[in-house]
Amino acid sequence: MKKIALVVVLALLLALATACSGTSGSTAAAPSADAATPAVSDDAASTSPAASGKDSLVIAVSTDPLTFDQFNAFSMLEQQMSGNIYDNLLFFDENNDPQPALAESYEISDDGLVYTFNLRQDVSFHNGEPFTADDVVFTIEYASTSPNAAELLSIVESVETPDDYTVVITTSTTSAPFFGELCGDQFPIYNREAVEAVDTYGTEPVGTGAYKFVSHAAGDSLSFEANEDYFRGAPAIKTLTYRILSDAFTAGVALESGDIDIIWASDAATAATLQGNPDLVVEPSANVRVNYLILNTEQAPLDNKLVRQAINYAIDRETIQDIVDEGMSEIKDDMAMPWMNAYSEPSIHYSLDVEKALSLMAEAGYSPDSPLELSISCVVGTQKVAQIAQENLAAIGINATVDVLEFNTNLSSQRDGQFQISVGGFGMIQRDMDIMKFFYSSDMINILNYARYSNPEVDALLAEGRATLDGAMRIEIYKEMMDIIQEDSAYIIYANPLTIRPYNKDLQFANVYPNNLYIRDISWA
Repeated sequence: MKKIALVVVLALLLALATACSGTSGSTAAAPSADAATPAVSDDAASTSPAASGKDSLVIAVSTDPLTFDQFNAFSMLEQQMSGNIYDNLLFFDENNDPQPALAESYEISDDGLVYTFNLRQDVSFHNGEPFTADDVVFTIEYASTSPNAAELLSIVESVETPDDYTVVITTSTTSAPFFGELCGDQFPIYNREAVEAVDTYGTEPVGTGAYKFVSHAAGDSLSFEANEDYFRGAPAIKTLTYRILSDAFTAGVALESGDIDIIWASDAATAATLQGNPDLVVEPSANVRVNYLILNTEQAPLDNKLVRQAINYAIDRETIQDIVDEGMSEIKDDMAMPWMNAYSEPSIHYSLDVEKALSLMAEAGYSPDSPLELSISCVVGTQKVAQIAQENLAAIGINATVDVLEFNTNLSSQRDGQFQISVGGFGMIQRDMDIMKFFYSSDMINILNYARYSNPEVDALLAEGRATLDGAMRIEIYKEMMDIIQEDSAYIIYANPLTIRPYNKDLQFANVYPNNLYIRDISWA
């Protein structure tokens, strides 16, 4: 068995742990923005108490989370907020290199089938229970029934615990993304006692992370307190409050008045009104999110590929970028990110071409003289996108109505397939092209494949890409898959927005990551 140091990514790790990048087998880096990012200090926030004595933080979020059970969470906000409650076996840094977390070290067998983790012995859960190997075993058992992790864990043959602080996982086959997904921020470690004590876990979460859950006033706020025994060191922010402010303008006013300290994710219009305030910092930074229209491929006429392609050519991405994002986004027409392992740019691309769209509609048997009737569902924050799409579709003989829904209602309708066209988006926080399974695998219908897309050829390519370790071969596999899904147009991808997170200028950040905001890294100057 080969020993692998946590500070070095060796050849076997590159093969097994979300490596096989699109260049020459090197580890793909997370995105970086040309725009400025928050000031980063050399020391962790927990080591630098605020000179002002301030140790509370209030963050505005636009929606109320339904659950902190990360294995059954479906929104990016739920996943990101959970990152401050839980820890993972390892932590992947800004260069995608694994660093110690709940596991101090690990080993991977030469055949890539056995993973051994040596755990920290000084960690406790928020309920006082010690963290042990049994909690890792329990989490794997629990997650195996989760729609978010069942496929990942399907290759696990056994999980053994030689002692309280060693876990040995044996798999039935090799899997390129397995290590990265098992150890990363999508796989928090739960406490057996905390989960088994309740009927439905997630409303009162218990983790090992920097913040302990205190209370949740539905529709109003969530409260957390610092974990003073946190193994990375007690965080500088002692009291954390999330205020639920669904209206972006209201959040902007609250930030300017000092009622809140950060807007988790601002829209471009609100950010523009805050730009001139000398007490605030408003700087866009890299984002892992992709925005798109979801087409329900089970409902006519959207079950017709030609109609979907026509819509793809009809959407004016530049207008969305100018009006909705106010220039603070990158125009995009495919789901994958270039920094993902095994990424290869697809051959098929879409841009505004009304004549091409009309030709495809005619080929599908539709004419502007007899307009189709469709609906576009959205939330308040994406209403402008829906209205632009409504205008675009009118030009090709589709009369669309816009239905504005409450956030969680809209999310449920997407998951249950109770829509025709819906405005959506997702944070690509997984570092490997295997993440495409969530959108395009038939196994993910009713989970995250909201387009209800099913193509046996794509299913086979996803499975092949997952099982293949050779980097060059994986690139070719996903290239073939990307061309198929681009042609099938189940999603109309239109933008990769920048993160706009206005905040009080007296805040300082020890580290900045594009996939999340870790409160443990924040302090007051």
